[in-house]
Amino acid sequence: MALARSKLVFLITISLLETFLYGGLQYGWVSLLYVLKQEQVFKDLCATDRNTTSDINSGTSDNCFAQDDKFSLLFTVGMTIFTVSGLICGELYNRYIAATRRIRFGSVFVLVAGVLCFGFTSPETPWLVLPGIVFVGVAGISLLISNMQVAVLLPKGSSVYVGLLNGCFDSSVVTQMVVKALYETGINPRFSYIGVAILCVVISGFCTLFHPGSKNGTSKSSDDSDAKVKHMNGDVNPPEGSINVTFSNDEQHLKVPSHTEVTDKGTEIDITPSSVASDDVTSTSVGSIIRSRMYIFHLMWMSILLLRFYYFIGSINRLMVETLENDDQVSYFTDVMTYTMLAGMISSFIAGQVFEAQNRWFTGTMKTVIPLTVTSCLAILLSSLAFLSSTAVLYADFVVLTFFRSFVFSVNMDFIIISFPQKFMSLLFGLVISVSGVVTLTQYALFTWTKKYDKAMTHVNIFLLCLSVISLLHPVLIVMSQKRRSLNKDVDTTNNGSVDSKNVNGHSTKL
Repeated sequence: MALARSKLVFLITISLLETFLYGGLQYGWVSLLYVLKQEQVFKDLCATDRNTTSDINSGTSDNCFAQDDKFSLLFTVGMTIFTVSGLICGELYNRYIAATRRIRFGSVFVLVAGVLCFGFTSPETPWLVLPGIVFVGVAGISLLISNMQVAVLLPKGSSVYVGLLNGCFDSSVVTQMVVKALYETGINPRFSYIGVAILCVVISGFCTLFHPGSKNGTSKSSDDSDAKVKHMNGDVNPPEGSINVTFSNDEQHLKVPSHTEVTDKGTEIDITPSSVASDDVTSTSVGSIIRSRMYIFHLMWMSILLLRFYYFIGSINRLMVETLENDDQVSYFTDVMTYTMLAGMISSFIAGQVFEAQNRWFTGTMKTVIPLTVTSCLAILLSSLAFLSSTAVLYADFVVLTFFRSFVFSVNMDFIIISFPQKFMSLLFGLVISVSGVVTLTQYALFTWTKKYDKAMTHVNIFLLCLSVISLLHPVLIVMSQKRRSLNKDVDTTNNGSVDSKNVNGHSTKL
């Protein structure tokens, strides 16, 4: 028992460390972009840019729209491919669970290739930026999905682990920040990224070797977490922290198999994963789950908020250049943003605690209402701050962004774990990330929109603010669905009471 627990602790630690260092390298785009601009990547475009307002040989404060436009395009395409790959990775882990370690080894190879692409990007080979973003993104989401499966091994506290995992994913910006800091001390980024690649092989290699396989890992955990509970006096209580138990908005909806084992202390019932984890889902097939209203609204919610997040990441450098006027301030606030996002570990832990706290008052998908609402409100706040342009507001932007990003991904992951069958977890998670990633292609249209006329930036912010408000429909739908089910239950109870009274009076109870 002690050995198994120590192995689990080590697995959790190494999984969090791996995700912290390499899971979300693409989110360090701001630091990477600063280095690329200093290295004069795509600087030749400024010579023909009629909108350029400063000399081509000046620093990063150049208002070079052609260069910014090229970087925005690469970032948009790279992030879209990265998010779409979530579906492929989810399906791979879902279909070929026995090959989990081999998939991880392949992901590590792709990750190393992406890191080296960053290192060898230069004015002569600027196109390496795109495969770099794609490779580190695809590998990162693959490793995140595999590390997410560790949650099913935990007897309790899975939401906290998921929150920490997302916080580590967010805090991967530290790796890009270190490369930027070394660059400012005179170290060539090529050598820095080679060092990052070597460290990646070591840490991810250890994590992959200790990661559970199909025989002793996820599939086994499914059997272990199908825990047995005592059925005494007619009460059935789910085991604390179990993920494979059927979740619904009423504990009476907990589905229990017919086979039981009688003991001296009572009836012991084996609870297996039900086909239905949410009251809105009425079939065991993944197709019916995808077509359910609950899942469709969650897709809408995630797509809107992911667009809000990616647009901020992609446009913040241009905003800082226009607001701050010189290289030193741009570099300073780039570091401030990175340091703030390192607090993603804390904000993700808070997001996990918010979810855990819901267990005291709610069951099933009702536990997701408050976290979903808080996340949408953070998006509204971030969009509202965009109307203010000052250095003081930038600090607030970075803090809100950190909490917003942590809640988006933590709530998304917890919602899928709670609302749908565990056996489809990887596929449904990957599909959400992929579809919302395709939607975020529209961010490039927003980048282009901001250059069309003077008030374009304000109109884009209004558009994003409206979308953020619309995202509140998702938690509202869950509350309305619960109220409707409660009303239907009251009606059924009343009808059953009438039938019973007829039976007492000797009348026929046949319906």
